[in-house]
Parts: sequence; structure tokens; C-alpha cells
Amino acid sequence: HNFLAKVAGAAPELPFWFYHFPDDTGILKGQAHSLLEYVEQTGTIPNFMGIKYTDYDLMDFSLCMQVAKGKYNMLYGRDEQALSALGLGADAAVSSTVQYAPSLRQAIDLWYKGDTLGAKTAQEANARLCSLFGAYAPAAKNVQKNIMKMVCMDLGPSRLPYTDLDGGEYSALSALLLKNGFIDSSDCSQLVV
Repeated sequence: HNFLAKVAGAAPELPFWFYHFPDDTGILKGQAHSLLEYVEQTGTIPNFMGIKYTDYDLMDFSLCMQVAKGKYNMLYGRDEQALSALGLGADAAVSSTVQYAPSLRQAIDLWYKGDTLGAKTAQEANARLCSLFGAYAPAAKNVQKNIMKMVCMDLGPSRLPYTDLDGGEYSALSALLLKNGFIDSSDCSQLVV
């Protein structure tokens, strides 16, 4: 909390969100609601707006939603569970696959249009896409940055400790993703600049 207060206090005129990603940080697993409760009780971070919540623990997310009667902006970051979080009242799904995969964009669009069955079908496609990432995790491969390159958004090489896919991995994954319609077109010649 003290660290967050110092960061938020360095720019008190700007809104502050905490990025909750315990799979990467090991911090506050199942306890994000405790942080919000503490922030609310102490008032030590007056510009604290909410949490970008990237965790599978929907119970903790629900508890966050209840702090101060829903005062805090709760953004959900696990793409493959976006509809579940929206159903709990998330303010938005803030994701990475939305940049390159039509499935999550469709799921969210259909959800807000009231087509829950269509949204569920699109969410299932997004879950299938996300399930492919795990195979690369043991080797610390940055799959999503490579997928961005596949759809003409080259953001440069991955930063350590992550590495890029090798040429064979890149080609095989690109072919699989395109064949299954998991990503947008990779024809960069169609890109309007």
C-alpha cells in the first residue's frame, strides 16, 4: 500500500488504477478486495479510481465490486472470462486479444446488444484462442506480441525474460490461428496507413 500511495501521490491530479495481476506478480492472490477496503478506510490514496483486475478469481472480483457500494472502477482483464465479469457488473473488459481477435470484440458487442447466446459462442471461441498460449509459457515465449506482428502491428522484439517465437513456431502458430479464424487478416498489404 505504501508503494502505491507514493506512486499515486507523484501525480495527484491524475486518476490511479492498480494493475492486479497475481499470476505474474505473486501479489494479493485472492485479496484485491482487501486492498480496496484498506484504501477506502484510510483515504490515503485520494486519486485511487479502481483496479485493472487480471485474475481468474471471480469471488475476489465480486468482493471488489462491493467495496464502498461499487465506488471503484473495476476493469476485467482475463479475456477468456470477460462475459462472466461483465455479468458480475464489471465496468469494462480490458483485454489484449481484442487488439487482434474478432472473437472477444464480437462477444462484448453481442453482450451489450443483449444477445447472450451469441456472446457466449464468441466467448467460447476466445477461450479456445487463449488456451493455445499455455504451450509456450514454459519456454517464456511472448505469444501475444508475436500475434500482434501477425496482424500487421509489429511492436518490436519481446523484452526479457520473455522471448519471441522462433521462425518455425511463428509460421505454425500463424497458420493455425488464420485457419481457425482466431485472428484478424494477416495481409499487411490491405493495411491503410
